[in-house]
Amino acid sequence: MKLPIRTLIVDDEPPARERLTALLGVHSQIEIVGEAGDVESAFVACKHLHPDLIFLDIQLPRASGFELIPRLSPSPAIIFLTAFDHYALRAFEVNALDYLLKPIRPDRLREALTRVKLPERKEPNPSIPGLETIALNESGIMRRVFVLSISHVQAADNYTKVHFLDGSSTFVRKPLSEWETLLPSQMFLRVGRSLLVQLACVRTIQMKSRSRTLLSLAGTPAPLELGRTAGLMLRRALKETCG
Repeated sequence: MKLPIRTLIVDDEPPARERLTALLGVHSQIEIVGEAGDVESAFVACKHLHPDLIFLDIQLPRASGFELIPRLSPSPAIIFLTAFDHYALRAFEVNALDYLLKPIRPDRLREALTRVKLPERKEPNPSIPGLETIALNESGIMRRVFVLSISHVQAADNYTKVHFLDGSSTFVRKPLSEWETLLPSQMFLRVGRSLLVQLACVRTIQMKSRSRTLLSLAGTPAPLELGRTAGLMLRRALKETCG
């Protein structure tokens, strides 16, 4: 059986991601496995999703699309997206498969897809944690999100605030204890009474004093402050995860 081309879309503009998703919808060989809005969230998505192909916007918040390439090993096929043509030479210097100018024309997209060659691989395991989606009820509107797109969840009175790798967040009427049961325990750790963290999103842990630790997470501009017990718990979990 011919396997689909597992595709990740990286663009900081939701309308642009929606348009590309619609354009790709007519290509039956394409399976969109995820989306990201910046380099950090794209890197985490690649670690979990192992895409064959990335549609990668060049101008992204905090870091350009070019900065993602050296962090990927092995690197998927890359098709760059941009509104400007002066990046073309650099795009091909990093062995990009193609370079599409926005707005993307269907004929150019079709041409670019003919260049994608799938590596030999087995069928993906649908039970891998993070590949599943969960439903969020936001003011009566239901939407599905990838588990791996959640960086952390914070308790907020009768609600919880769900933070995503693209920097966005939303309030959900669900207690933190329910999130702890819902999210995969091998990916997420309950840190103290009010915080649930995806371990793969941890960037730095700084002990400022015996009772104060600063936690930096991918997709979160400001560090979170933890107490002594929570900081030690997180350090221990990361040490066990990294071996």
